[in-house]
Amino acid sequence: MNSYPYDARRQIYSFYSDSIGLESFIRNSSIFILITDHREIVYTEIKECDDLIDGYWHSLTIVHTAQRSSLFVSAFQTTLTCHLTIYIDGLLRKEIKNVKYVSMINDPITLASIGSSSQRPKSSELKQKSESLSTTIGKSIQPFKGLFSSRSKSSISRKENQGLFSQNIMIIEPNSQDTIFGQSTCLYGQLASVWILAETLDELQVKHLYEMGKIFQRITD
Repeated sequence: MNSYPYDARRQIYSFYSDSIGLESFIRNSSIFILITDHREIVYTEIKECDDLIDGYWHSLTIVHTAQRSSLFVSAFQTTLTCHLTIYIDGLLRKEIKNVKYVSMINDPITLASIGSSSQRPKSSELKQKSESLSTTIGKSIQPFKGLFSSRSKSSISRKENQGLFSQNIMIIEPNSQDTIFGQSTCLYGQLASVWILAETLDELQVKHLYEMGKIFQRITD
């Protein structure tokens, strides 16, 4: 197990559209999960995951479940939140509520990697997209300017957003993951099978997938 850099940012996956993205990687013995848009990066660290780097086969499941806000709350809250659930070998390892959520339904993935170093749009492209998005939002809310407050939704700072999220969530500048966590590299391991599902999974379904994976692994060994 000395053939890989222990403190490197070993990428599990990265999925990016032109303006938003999802990442997960292993660094030291922790799993990091990042959710980003043009305004900020929100991430959480799941510590003490040494069982994933013992050289044996394991199952990792990460589930993002969108939290539905009331109509009144959603009218004043620009940031969507989700419930993040992490399973290792079919068992619940961590649950975190009030995590940033980005929907990719209307913003298709353009860059993706699984097990290899992260790929994402260049900073200049992201800036151009974010400026275009800000202009569109500004035009769409202009008729309502001053209706309830002199401050627009787009002026909410990262500090204010922190109050929306769980205490286990950190917020950093957009496009700063390479500076803070180091350059992305490959996973340094083998991937038996990968599932990307649009539907959220419950604990029973995760256990079934783990059992299926164990059977497949025995056949291929």
